[in-house]
Amino acid sequence: MKLIKHIVRPYITGLHLGSYTYLFSNVLDHTISRKNTMELIQKNPKLYIDGTVSNFINLLGLSPMYYIIVDNFFITDKSVELQLLKWFGMVLTHNIIFYKMHKTFHEYKSLYFIHKFHHRFVKPIPSNGNAVSTIEYNLAYVLPFVLGMLFFRPNSITFQMSIATISLFNSLVHCPPLKNLRLKYLPFLVVPNDHLIHHEVLTAKYASPILNVDYLVKNTPTSN
Repeated sequence: MKLIKHIVRPYITGLHLGSYTYLFSNVLDHTISRKNTMELIQKNPKLYIDGTVSNFINLLGLSPMYYIIVDNFFITDKSVELQLLKWFGMVLTHNIIFYKMHKTFHEYKSLYFIHKFHHRFVKPIPSNGNAVSTIEYNLAYVLPFVLGMLFFRPNSITFQMSIATISLFNSLVHCPPLKNLRLKYLPFLVVPNDHLIHHEVLTAKYASPILNVDYLVKNTPTSN
């Protein structure tokens, strides 16, 4: 029973989360982003396969194993309601830490090798959101959630919802057909075109996938 409680059940939960992310991003690939997906397959089939393999490793290989650790050592709150403030804190924390990690990979050339694979997708498709090196996945994708767990101590459903939220928007910002989406009165939010531009120019618009940290940093008054 202990094996089922401490290993099997959290593994299945983590596998479900990874599977949902994988499935959702691939549905986007072959529906609204079908044209871009077919273009990638035709021009560089190996790169498309490499992205698929990376998704399998990160979402279906690593994520369930990490969820076992989180479930056993970090989730101490056994309540079952969605904790909105903690969910918001988790999502906000992830966006801020990801921004810093992501910008660091670009600014320090000795670290760019960690992020280089993801930028092989100059014109990304939704599933490319998780097509990153295992080192990047650990540092920029998983670690922010772990730190968020330490800060906010959410229950299981809140933790899962924070993962689902980040995963959802991570797929959307890699979706070229959404590049014309504009949020005129919400400049503090990332729109897909922001991240698509980043894939083209590399040296701007590091924020992703929800909070536009670039905008906030640029428009934060500095003391003289």
